[in-house]
Amino acid sequence: MKHTYKVTGMSCGGCVSTVEKTLKGVKGIANAVVSLPDNAEVEMDTQVTTDEMQEAINKVGNYTIREINSSENKSKEGKEASCCGGSNSTNKGDKSSCCE
Repeated sequence: MKHTYKVTGMSCGGCVSTVEKTLKGVKGIANAVVSLPDNAEVEMDTQVTTDEMQEAINKVGNYTIREINSSENKSKEGKEASCCGGSNSTNKGDKSSCCE
């Protein structure tokens, strides 16, 4: 199972390496590829919750991870869209469809 996540708080290659190594060490994660500015592709052997990943990366730095659903990931123009009203969001201002 592959999932895409947004990881905030990374500012350099060292951050990327630290987050990637940490995610790969979480039980159930087969592989993780992290890149700037805030992308993480995670392949899982077994289900791993976002909370479990967050707990792991909290131990190594001030990072935040959240899953990006495929419907949120791209707008009709193919630009990245952010949840809850970002400038490229397809649901600008409508938090009910994607936010808790």
